[in-house]
Amino acid sequence: MLNHSFAVLAALRPPAVVPVLQFEADLAAGADPAAARAVLAAWLGGKTGADLRHLGETPNDVDLRPAHALEVVWDGPRAILAAQFTEADAEEPGRSWSTEVALFAAGGSTRLAVRLICATAGAPQELVPAVPRFVRDLAAEVGLTADGLRLATTPRRVEAGAGDGLAQLIAAPGRALPVLAVAEGADGTADLLAGQLAPRLVGLAHVCLLDAATCWALTERFGKPWSVFAGAARLYLPGFAPRTQSPYEHTLILGRDIAAPGGAGRAVARFAGIVARRSLEGDAQQERLPPFAAIRADILRARADRRIAASTAPVERATALDEKIRVLEEQVGAALGLAAAEEEHARQAREEAGEARREIYLLRQRIRALERRGGPGFHEAPPRPLGYEGLARWIEDSFPGRLALSAKARRAAMPFADFSLVCDAIEALAIEYVDMRRGGGRQDFERRLAALHVSDEAIAASPDRHRGREQYWCRHDGRDIFTDRHIKRGNSRDGRETLRIYYGWDEEAEMVVIGHLTTHLDTEIS
Repeated sequence: MLNHSFAVLAALRPPAVVPVLQFEADLAAGADPAAARAVLAAWLGGKTGADLRHLGETPNDVDLRPAHALEVVWDGPRAILAAQFTEADAEEPGRSWSTEVALFAAGGSTRLAVRLICATAGAPQELVPAVPRFVRDLAAEVGLTADGLRLATTPRRVEAGAGDGLAQLIAAPGRALPVLAVAEGADGTADLLAGQLAPRLVGLAHVCLLDAATCWALTERFGKPWSVFAGAARLYLPGFAPRTQSPYEHTLILGRDIAAPGGAGRAVARFAGIVARRSLEGDAQQERLPPFAAIRADILRARADRRIAASTAPVERATALDEKIRVLEEQVGAALGLAAAEEEHARQAREEAGEARREIYLLRQRIRALERRGGPGFHEAPPRPLGYEGLARWIEDSFPGRLALSAKARRAAMPFADFSLVCDAIEALAIEYVDMRRGGGRQDFERRLAALHVSDEAIAASPDRHRGREQYWCRHDGRDIFTDRHIKRGNSRDGRETLRIYYGWDEEAEMVVIGHLTTHLDTEIS
C-alpha cells in the first residue's frame, strides 16, 4: 500500500531533472579541433538525420527545434562551439537525456567539456552512468588527455616494472581524475570488469588492469590497508593521502564479491555511480563547466558587441543595440528559469526525503517487531574477526541499523591488547544498550557490563562542557554526533592495558555511533 501511494505521488509530480555527470579533457597534442567537431557532427547527425558535416566551418548556427531538440552555436573569432541535444530514452517511458558539450581554446590547447542530465517524469530511478558515445569516439579517433595521460576506451594494462609510475599517478597531489585499479584474477572476471568500466568512464576515471607484481608493488609503497589484490578493484580518489585518510574512503570491492553471480554488474554500477557523483561535486564546477544556456548567452552577447563596434550609421547602430537588448533579455529569462528549476528540484528533493523518512520509520517498526518475535537468538552475529583490521567489516555485517563505526573511529589507533573484550563491549552496545534505548529495561545492559568487568560512564561530570571540543564529535549519515559516553576499563597510560570506546546516540536513526576507540581522549583534567 505504501509503495503504491509513492507510485501515485511520483506520477503526479513534474519531471525531475537529475545531473548525471560532467567532465573536461584536452584534445591530444597536435589533434585538429576540426576533427573533433567532425566527430561531434557525425554523432548529432546520426541522432537527428541532419547533414551537419560542416559544423563549425561556417558562421551559421544550427537550430532544429521543435522537430529535434538540438541547438548549436558557433563563435568563429574565439573558436567556441557549444551544443545541447535532448532525446527520449528508448527503454524508459517518460525519461529523457540532455547532453551539453563545448569545444573551446584553453591554455594553448583545445578543451572538451561535457555535461549529461537526465529528466524523468516518475520517481528518479537508480542510474548506471556512462559517457555519451561520441566521447568514446573522440578518445579513439582524435585523442583526449587528462592528468598528462592519453584517455582510452580500453583498460590501461600495468605490468611488472611499471608499478612505480602507477604509484606516482595515485599519489600525485594535482591529479584530477580517480584511478580505478583492477587486480587480475584467476577466473578472468577482473578483465571483464575493467573492460566494461573503461569505455563507460572515459574522461571520468583512469581504469587500470594490474598484474600480481604491480599489486605487490602498490602494497609495499602504500601499506596493506591500501592494497588491491586477487581480482579485487579499488577506487583511488584524487587527493590521496594514506597517512591522514581512512582506506574506507577509497572504495574496495573484493574479488570474491565481483566473481559472485551478478557481482561484476553490481561493481560496475557502484563504481560508475561513485565516479559520476564525484564529477558533480565542488563549488568551482559550475564556473569551470558553465551550462549551455550561459555559453550560448555569452556567444550571442559577444556577437552583438562586435556588431555594435562595427556599425557606423545610426540605423545600423540602433539595430545592433536592439539585438543586444534582446540577447540580454533572453539571458535574464534563462537565468530566472534556471533558478526556478533549481528551486523546484530542491522542493522535490525535500518531498522525497520526507517520503523516505516515513518509509524508513515504518521499516524500522517492522524490524522491531521481527526482533521481538525472534527472541534471544535473533542477534546471533557472523564469526568475529581475528584482529582490528576486520573490525569495521564485522560491525557492518553484524549490527546494521544498530551500531555504526564512524570514519574517524576507523582511523583511530587501537592498541588495546584484549581484542576479544573490544568485540564483547561493542556487542553489548549494539544489543543490550540499543534495546534499552529503544524502550527496554536497563538490567540486561548492566548485567552484561558486570560480566565483562567494564563500566559505562559519561565522559565527564558535565559532558556538555566538552561540546566545543572537536575530538568528541563524529559524523554519521550527514549528521554530527556528540559522543558523550564511553565504555571503559583501566586507567594505565599504557594503551595496551586501557580500554575506552567513545560513543553517542543518533536520535534520528535510533542507533549507537562509535566516535573513537580504543585509546583515552583528553579531558579538562587529563
